[in-house]
Amino acid sequence: MKFSIIIPVYNSSNYIIRCLDSIKKQIYNNFECIIIDDGSTDNSFFICNDYIKSDSRFKIIHQENKGVSVARNAGLNAVTGDYIVFVDSDDFIELNLLQELNETIQESSNAIIQYGFFGWNNDSKTRYLYNNPSFDVKAGNMGVVWRHAFPADLIGNLRFDENLSGGEDYLFVNEALSKINNIVLIRKCLYNHFFDNTSSIMNNISIDLLKQQVDSTNKVINLYKSKMDRETISALKIRKEWCKIELIQYTLNLFDEKPSKLRKIWRKIIRKISLKLA
Repeated sequence: MKFSIIIPVYNSSNYIIRCLDSIKKQIYNNFECIIIDDGSTDNSFFICNDYIKSDSRFKIIHQENKGVSVARNAGLNAVTGDYIVFVDSDDFIELNLLQELNETIQESSNAIIQYGFFGWNNDSKTRYLYNNPSFDVKAGNMGVVWRHAFPADLIGNLRFDENLSGGEDYLFVNEALSKINNIVLIRKCLYNHFFDNTSSIMNNISIDLLKQQVDSTNKVINLYKSKMDRETISALKIRKEWCKIELIQYTLNLFDEKPSKLRKIWRKIIRKISLKLA
């Protein structure tokens, strides 16, 4: 069993060594790590380039800055492994992640594997482990690629929507689940995600990103239109409410804007949330 680890990198010089070290020190060592430098303007590319010289399992691809979806797709186009794992460059993984994945795959092949994670905020960490992985993915409860492993042959030509820089994870994971229709949970926290990186896209919410989150939500709704069971309906209702909450949080930061402009923003976004369920 060979794993392909994909890391998109953009201006991550403060974190990337920690990330790469956690991969290099994996207990299970049959893997390739594909680093995609997305046009970094700091020293990230040079740090990665120096790091990989001593380990042939690491490869680097350099491209002009085109966004995380294009970077991940470049990684997907280069993989040679049996299972695909995504890691964000400012995060790191537990040393037994690949070992746990390998053991789980031996018992549950051809499945998406979900695992828990530690969420870091400043110096404190919180365990995040959901009990129903299928519901979790549809509702978007941290429905992100970095807490899932995907069978490469079943992913096939599935790629990230390069027109999205918000909600692209949510859409990709649901497209994979719709295609593979099998997801297994490892009841351990095996990933470390940092919420306090101020340069992260998730900490720089804009109206355009909110629109893209809504667009990805509507695409997922259309994805499940022909199989709207009770779980799916409930999960997608939660996702719809999440979109509204994000809009509220965004507009609370616009105290200087005129009320008429805020109402216009609200109407434009809410109108796009076209979730109609029985």
